[in-house]
Amino acid sequence: MIPGLSASRISALSSIMKNISIAAGISNLANPDFREMKFYLASGRKLGEDYCVGISLDVLNSKARGYAGLKNYRALASVARNVNALQTAISVFFESDETKSSNFYPGVIAGIGKEWAPSFYTDLALIISERTPVVNTSLQYMAMSKLLLAIRVISSPMRLDFESGWIYQKLRLSVLGAWHPQLGWSPGFALQYSPAIKELR
Repeated sequence: MIPGLSASRISALSSIMKNISIAAGISNLANPDFREMKFYLASGRKLGEDYCVGISLDVLNSKARGYAGLKNYRALASVARNVNALQTAISVFFESDETKSSNFYPGVIAGIGKEWAPSFYTDLALIISERTPVVNTSLQYMAMSKLLLAIRVISSPMRLDFESGWIYQKLRLSVLGAWHPQLGWSPGFALQYSPAIKELR
């Protein structure tokens, strides 16, 4: 319902040392009147058999025709535990909001995920900050060992995400879709390459 609005994203993840990984990415949402570009850098380290810790930094640039651009930041640190296919995580973050002031506001993310079977996974996360609390939940199912079906629901702003992906050796081709009450339906495609693609993540 917004003429010419398009989105794209590219990201990469790599192990740089034993038990240490680093990730980086950029995403772009734009049309001739509006642009929102996000950069992120993240790193994680495994501690023993059950725990891992991670940090990340996001930078969001927003511009609109006739208005000065805004730049917001988010710094996050998290601890996660994985025991018997049950994953729990707690994250603390600080984010800026230039529409109010240059101060940083705190927030917390609590999440839990469960791998019920090698082909079936669900998770649930609660995000609490100075904005409206957000509930984020997803379900992933691997059919025929190659076909991934997934759905995600976000409470605020309300959004539904869908994915159907086909895995072939080190490649995953996905057909994506998102539905938003105001923006309507947004289709998309994604191509992922990984030396060791996992069935569920």
